[in-house]
Amino acid sequence: MWDKKDDLIMQDFAVTLTQEQIDTFHTNGFLSLEKITTNEEVQSLVPLYDEMFDNWREKPNFTPRDLAGKKGDQGEDKVIQMHELSKNLPQFATSRVRANAVAIAEQLLGPKCEFRTDHAISKPAGSLVDTAWHQDQWYWDPQAEFRRVSVWIPLQDVSEENGCMQFMSRQDVPDLITHHKENNDSDSNAWEADSSLFDMALKVACPLPAGGATIHYGKTLHFTSGNHSTEPRRAYIVSCGDPSTET
Repeated sequence: MWDKKDDLIMQDFAVTLTQEQIDTFHTNGFLSLEKITTNEEVQSLVPLYDEMFDNWREKPNFTPRDLAGKKGDQGEDKVIQMHELSKNLPQFATSRVRANAVAIAEQLLGPKCEFRTDHAISKPAGSLVDTAWHQDQWYWDPQAEFRRVSVWIPLQDVSEENGCMQFMSRQDVPDLITHHKENNDSDSNAWEADSSLFDMALKVACPLPAGGATIHYGKTLHFTSGNHSTEPRRAYIVSCGDPSTET
């Protein structure tokens, strides 16, 4: 794990990808990076993050919803999503982590790539609900061809136990596949990919330290397990893309 001396080294920290990392991303549709911000910044953002999720249903500016719930569900919190952090919390808008996420996306997609939006997904301690295998493109618009990537940053160490990202390579699932509402329930807030169309044995788990990141395409199939730990699993997600492809 990183310590204080690492934070000192990273005061002017910027992420420069190697050609090998760029090639790996384009081959597999995802990339894992050990660190894109400092421990100090992570520690400063965690209290803001946790406060945002307190009484989350009463904060319409964040367009809150439980991804594992149903329409109108007021039950137990499972997988909570809050949108537009940068619009509502200036500390995220001006953060090093957001700036580095955008810089990474530009290196992967080119100079037309820019910040589009950001959101957060929290899995409370002991929430054992998986986030089903899915492709973000299905949520955005299955008929569109967005050039967009998502930079997923954990604000604590993540493993398979508490819900790190897991991916299928685009070599194994090269394009959008059919989804249906989770558990075939039309009232569900979540979509899940048809499991007959891919082999879960080929999945790649990406455990990370706090302040690391995974980056994936909109068509990259991915999954996170439930949170089997005693602490919340906090993820901050920055979406970047070419706006000309999103009209």
